Amino acid sequence: MGSTAGVGELEIEQDLAFTRRSWRIKRMAWVAMLLVALAGLLGLFGTMGPASQGRAGDVATRGLSIDYPRFARSLAPATLTVHVGPQWVRHGEIRLRLGRTLLAACRIESLTPEPEQTFLGPDHLLYVFPTSPGLDPPREVEVHLQPQRAGFAAGWIEVPGGPRLRFTTFVYP
Repeated sequence: MGSTAGVGELEIEQDLAFTRRSWRIKRMAWVAMLLVALAGLLGLFGTMGPASQGRAGDVATRGLSIDYPRFARSLAPATLTVHVGPQWVRHGEIRLRLGRTLLAACRIESLTPEPEQTFLGPDHLLYVFPTSPGLDPPREVEVHLQPQRAGFAAGWIEVPGGPRLRFTTFVYP
């Protein structure tokens, strides 16, 4: 328990073991707060910061890349941006396959530009986008999503006959 120490004419009870424990707990709390602030600055809790966005593929070498959020919030909008190189433009159109595994965790709100046609495959959705002859590739397609549940949301995108790009987003509640 505590000991009694004399300070002048006063007798004060003190518990040095308790004081040291409380100091240790306070230091751990300060470190935890600093780590949370650092994680926020890096982008682990929002859309800004170096760790908030991921990229899969390379449009210069593979002709296809995707920018995706590494972290999203449940029921909040999120956007995937697909970059398609000129080698995947065939017969005046771009075809993109989006794996249906993503649909288990997210709802597709819209696509920009709007697809001309949509087909349902066994494990994917196939979108057909018309291209204009005067546009200079690469072209971008934005997939606007709304995550429906917390946890990991994994998906893939590919062009028929081309590379398949996989990505994973962690969805906060």
